[in-house]
Amino acid sequence: MTIGLATYSLAAQGDHVLVVSNTNVAVDRAIEMICKVQPNEKIIRLGNPTKELPPNIIIPDREEKKQSSDTWRLVATTFAKSFVDSRFSNLRFDTVIIDEASMAPIPAVYHSAMLAKKRVLIAGDFEQLPPIAMNNESAPVREWMMRDVFEAAGISQNPKKSLDDGTLIMLRRQYRMHPQISALVNHLTYHGLLEDGTKATMSNIPPAPGSALVFVDTSDLNTWCKKSSTSSSKYNLYHAFLAVDIAEKILASNKTPAIITPYADQAHRIRLILRDKHLDDRILASTVHRFQGQEADAIVYDISDSDGTTPHWLESEMSKRLMNVAFSRAKNKLIVIANRNFLFRKLPARNAAREAITYIEKNGSTIPGADFLPPDFKVRDPSAKRLRPEEYEILKEAQVSTFTEQTFYPAFLSDIDYAKREVIIFSPFVTRRRLGLIADDLKALVKRGVKVSVYTRPPQQMFDTTEKAPNDGFAKGAADAIEYLKGIKASVQFRPKMHEKLAVIDLRTWWVGSLNILSHAAGATHETMIRLQGLEKTIQHLIDDILQRGSERTAVAFTKIGELRSDLRGLYVEGIVSMMSSPRRVRGDLRIADAMLTDGTGTIKLALWEDQIGTVREGCRVRVLNGYTSAFRGTLQLNSGKYGKIEVL
Repeated sequence: MTIGLATYSLAAQGDHVLVVSNTNVAVDRAIEMICKVQPNEKIIRLGNPTKELPPNIIIPDREEKKQSSDTWRLVATTFAKSFVDSRFSNLRFDTVIIDEASMAPIPAVYHSAMLAKKRVLIAGDFEQLPPIAMNNESAPVREWMMRDVFEAAGISQNPKKSLDDGTLIMLRRQYRMHPQISALVNHLTYHGLLEDGTKATMSNIPPAPGSALVFVDTSDLNTWCKKSSTSSSKYNLYHAFLAVDIAEKILASNKTPAIITPYADQAHRIRLILRDKHLDDRILASTVHRFQGQEADAIVYDISDSDGTTPHWLESEMSKRLMNVAFSRAKNKLIVIANRNFLFRKLPARNAAREAITYIEKNGSTIPGADFLPPDFKVRDPSAKRLRPEEYEILKEAQVSTFTEQTFYPAFLSDIDYAKREVIIFSPFVTRRRLGLIADDLKALVKRGVKVSVYTRPPQQMFDTTEKAPNDGFAKGAADAIEYLKGIKASVQFRPKMHEKLAVIDLRTWWVGSLNILSHAAGATHETMIRLQGLEKTIQHLIDDILQRGSERTAVAFTKIGELRSDLRGLYVEGIVSMMSSPRRVRGDLRIADAMLTDGTGTIKLALWEDQIGTVREGCRVRVLNGYTSAFRGTLQLNSGKYGKIEVL
C-alpha cells in the first residue's frame, strides 16, 4: 500500500513515475497496490504480466498498434525489461520507485537510478532476501551481484545511524499479520521494533483454529529426506503430503492457503501432488524466493530437512532471512512443518530454526504429524499373510491409507498379487529372516513375468561393525539374501547410504514411510507406512529422479546447462524460466519468443514456438526433451521426432 500511496502523491503533483522490481510477480503486486489507491489511473505495463490485470492497465507489447511512449506518465516493469527494451533509451522519469529492493543486484539499481530526473525511492527490507547469483566463487560477483543496495549504502551494518540521519525511514507499523505472527517475526528478526496497526481477530482456520501459530512435528514419523539427483536441492515426501493435506483443510474453510519451502525440489514435488489432485489452480506451492512480495490467509512453511541429509544450510544467515520472508507472508495463520528431533539433534543451540520452533511451542500450538494421516487401516487378523477379500476391496477404493508395522505386510502382499508389470522395492537393509517370509511371493512375481527390482545398501554398509560390536553375521546374512534375490532373477542395485523406504507397484500404487520392507523385525520398532494411489505424475517423477532414469524414458541424455556448448544434439535439459521476451512473428504468421532457462549451473536462451508460448511462464520449471544447441544462434532448440517436446513441470 505504501507504493500505491507514494505513486498517487507523486502523480498528483504531475510527476512521470517508473515503478520497477526484480520479478513480474512483484511488478504485478505493485500495480495492484497502485490501483487500490488510483483505481482509474492509466498504467503502462511493459513485459509479461503473471495475472489478469484491471482494464485501466495498458500492455503495449500485446497491442497490434504500438503506443507512443511520449505520453507515458506511469510505467511499471522489471529490471530485465528495462535493460533490453530499446524504448528506455529515450525514456526519463521524474521519479523512479524501486520495489523489493533487497533482491535487486546493485548494477540493476544503478541502471534504474539513471532513468530518474529528480529522485529515486528505494523500498525494501534488508532483513529479507538478497540478490541471487550463480558463481559465488567470484569476488566481483560477490561484490556486485550478491550484495543489495542497503549493504552498499551502509544501512545494513548500522541501521540506527541511517534512521538518525534521515536516509532510512522504517515503516514500523504492520497491517498484514495477525499479532501472534508479527510477534514471532519481531522476536526473531526485528528486535521488537515492529508495531501492530490493527488488533486482528482470531479466525477459525484449521488446524488448531484457536491459534495463529502452529507447529506440526514429524519426529515420530521417522521421515526421510533426499537430495535431488540433478541438483543440491532436497525433498521430503512425507512433508509434501502433510503440507498438501493441511492446505486442503484450509481451502475447505474458505481461506486462501499457500505452501512455501526453502527447496525448489520440494516445491516441485508438492506441485506435482497438487496437479494430480487437480488443486494446482487453487493452492500455490512455491519457494520462498518466488513468494517474496506476496501474501496469503495461511502459510504452510515446510522445513524438509530430515534423516538422509545434513541440515548445515539451516545454520546460514540466508536461512534466517528465508524464514523471515516466509513467516511474514501469512495474514492470519502460520503453520510450520519440521522434524523437531532431527533438527534439535543436528543444529547448534543458537540457531534460528530451533529458536522459531521453540517460540511456537511456547506461544502457539503443537500437533504431531501423525494426526494428519488417515486412521490406521483396520485389519481383522494382522497375523494373516493376506487381507481378507472384503478388506482388500475397501483398500482398493481408498486414495490414502495408513498402516502400522503389524498391518503393513498383509496389505502389501495383497497389492503385489495384482502387479502386472513391475514391483520396485527400496529397502536400505535386508535380512535373511524377513526376506524368508516373503521370498516365495517375490519368486512367484518373477515367474509370472513381473519385473522385481530391489534397491538397497551394499551389505557391508548395512550394519555397523566394530571390534566391540561385530556384526559380520548380519552382513553375511544380508549378502546371502541378496544372492537369493539374484538367483530368482530379481534385479538388485546397490545405493550406498540410501535412506528411502518405499515400494512402487506398476507406477499406480506406492508405499512410503519408515519401515524397511526387507529387514523389519516384528515387534522391534513402531513404524508407519502410507499407501497411495491415483498420483501417477508424482510417482513417475519420483522414480525417474531417484533412479536417474529420465534418459531411459526419453532416449536422450540429461545435461546440465553449464555443460552445454554449440552444436549438441539429443539433449535432455531441465531448468527454471527466469525471464521471457515478448512474442514476435517470423516466417509469415509463426510466432516465436525467447525464455532464459537456468538450472543453477548456467543460463541459456530457449526458443519457444506458438502453443509453447502460451504454456511456459516465468518462474515455472521446464523440461526440454530431445533438444539441440544452435551453433548459429547460441540457443536451445527443439528437435523434431518422437520424443521432441517441452514439458512444463
